[in-house]
This record gives sequence, structure tokens and C-alpha cells, in this order.
Amino acid sequence: MARDAPNRGLHPRLQHEGRHWLSVVSLVAQGMGVSIVPAAFERAGVQGAVFRPLAEAIEPSAVFAAWRADSTGVLRERFLAARPGP
Repeated sequence: MARDAPNRGLHPRLQHEGRHWLSVVSLVAQGMGVSIVPAAFERAGVQGAVFRPLAEAIEPSAVFAAWRADSTGVLRERFLAARPGP
């Protein structure tokens, strides 16, 4: 999407970077710019941040499941059984 920005009349200027997604959303809420963030952050409760879905699909990103190495619980098994993919 960023590569295609000039073709859409957009000329982004990178002025601030955040190491964590919540930091990025906080910068946006303070009026420090705009960003593309995972949809889950809409529920983060950051006052002043407005979220809108993108009209077009963007390149997918890899998503991983994580759990404790020694976990053998029923909840983990149900989660793994419900997930799509291999």
C-alpha cells in the first residue's frame, strides 16, 4: 500500500515511529499523524483515536498462535482445532 501511495496522490512523510502498536495508536490519538494498524486495536480504548476499515484489501500479514511450551490444556486443544489452515 505504501509503495502505491504516490499513484494515489498520497505523499506520506515519516516523522514518528513507534516500537509497539499501542504506541502508534497513541501517537495518532495525540494528532501526530495517521497509520494503518491491526483491526484489534479499535478495541484498545484509546481516547481520541478513530478507526475506519480500509475500502480495499491490503497485502495479508502472517499471524501466529502462541502458547506456553508445556501447555497441554483443553483450551489450547480447542483453539488449535478451531483455527483455519494447516
